[in-house]
Amino acid sequence: MVLHLVQDAFISGLGLSYTCHIRKVPGDVALILLCMEYGMCWFMLNDGLRGLEFVGVQLGTALLATAFYRLSPWHPLASFPGPVLHKLSGLKSAQLVYTGKRHLAIERLHNIYGVFVRTGPNTVSIRSLNAVNSIYTAADCMNKSDAYLLGRTKASGMFFIPDRDEHNLRRSRWAGAFTPSALNGYEPFIKRRVKQLVSCLEDRSDSEYNVNLVPCFQHFTYDLMGDIVFGGSNRIELMSDGDPHSYVQCGHFATMTFEILGEVPWLFNILYHLPITKDIHALKRFSDTLMRTRKMDTNGPHNDLSAHLLGEIDSEEKSATMSDEELVEDSVFAVQAGSDSTASVLTFLLYYMISSPTALKTLRAEIDSAFMRDPSQALNSSVLASLPYLNAVVKESLRLGTPFPGLPRVVPPRGMILEGKYIPGGTVVSVPAYAIQVSPEHFGPDPLSFRPERWLNTEHLVEGKADRSALMCFSFGPFSCMGRNLAIRELRMASAYLFLTFDIAFSDKFDSERWIQAISGVRSTIFGEPLLVKINKRSTG
Repeated sequence: MVLHLVQDAFISGLGLSYTCHIRKVPGDVALILLCMEYGMCWFMLNDGLRGLEFVGVQLGTALLATAFYRLSPWHPLASFPGPVLHKLSGLKSAQLVYTGKRHLAIERLHNIYGVFVRTGPNTVSIRSLNAVNSIYTAADCMNKSDAYLLGRTKASGMFFIPDRDEHNLRRSRWAGAFTPSALNGYEPFIKRRVKQLVSCLEDRSDSEYNVNLVPCFQHFTYDLMGDIVFGGSNRIELMSDGDPHSYVQCGHFATMTFEILGEVPWLFNILYHLPITKDIHALKRFSDTLMRTRKMDTNGPHNDLSAHLLGEIDSEEKSATMSDEELVEDSVFAVQAGSDSTASVLTFLLYYMISSPTALKTLRAEIDSAFMRDPSQALNSSVLASLPYLNAVVKESLRLGTPFPGLPRVVPPRGMILEGKYIPGGTVVSVPAYAIQVSPEHFGPDPLSFRPERWLNTEHLVEGKADRSALMCFSFGPFSCMGRNLAIRELRMASAYLFLTFDIAFSDKFDSERWIQAISGVRSTIFGEPLLVKINKRSTG
């Protein structure tokens, strides 16, 4: 009896392993089926322990068979090198995300294995710009992977739509909000918030003029994106009120959860039903409140993102048919994504400039000359866009201040040849942004050094080259970041205004090495230590 039970469980386990490789079985469905199977065994055998043994043998057999297949020469990705633990399970990648050092780990793996690295059972990282066009840029680029799915919910926010054509349709509803004329319309928002940022720094500095830049920049960008998304209905005022509801922290946690569980979508299906993901839902509720307030505001015309999403500017039917759920998810994504990355890059920009006295001296000479040392004159986007060294500083900060992973895409069923190797259909591939941005091939020599000069004209190549096509932080093609030009405007204006207003140096209490070590890159950049600086108002004229 026992032997027959074990044999049946063994055979059933092999069948389970085979089924999981043929069909995609959602994690929560698989868990429910296992529980049901245990219940049936208990009922049929009238013995709960025997039922548990049957399910245990079955599950163990399935796991061993799966491991054997993933490491075997018969696996479709057997020819791609990579660490054994990565080949066995996506849990290893999830663990790397949790450490906040995934971008560094992927870079090291490419240094060991070369252009191709198998980073998961069905995932391949490709460190080559030649692969960017087919994966991201082309009109028929690849669709997003299941890593973008929010558990068992149907994708309704633009960022979470994996299908290229459906995404393009939603993207068209956003497009009008990021035209040059629309960006010019946001200029009063940016100017007002930049001025408020100066007051925020002064108000939060201690008796010795020390202030932590990290929360100040986070609150600045959150307030600004609230204005841009919701216009006059915005109620986000973190610079003046602080963050009593921990919106920034909730945003970080939601992003971290999304990134970790995105490496193991089957686990996301299970955990999405549990309180561990409550912060994702909390952010949606928060955005829902703001969007409801905005929809009731009839004192138009409005110049904000919501005006485009609600069809107030573009009266075509396609712009007026977004559901409440779509409006909520798109607006919360706009606030979170538009604030978080810009705040992080601005933080890195200030850190690198204070760490580089020569670069700071050069930048200050440029902006002092352009604006006669008068900060109020620096609120002119067209002049800021014409300053070569300021723009070089922004680009170099984007390069080193965006520790992003590769963006996962799915190879179409027919398969594809990339960099001379055939990639089977259904494989998840990506080009690692950070590894490209710190590659000596594209930014050598000394790619880890902060050298704005590398972005200037050819006579400065002694300071290091810059392959402009290798700046991948905004991605490329149909899925690329629509807020690129807005973010660059914010970075130019905020950094120029701050350096015209203040003399800024590291506080005596600041430990640079400790600060760098405490940084976690989980798509959202989390600074584990304060960036303490000393600020002193500069004299004008």
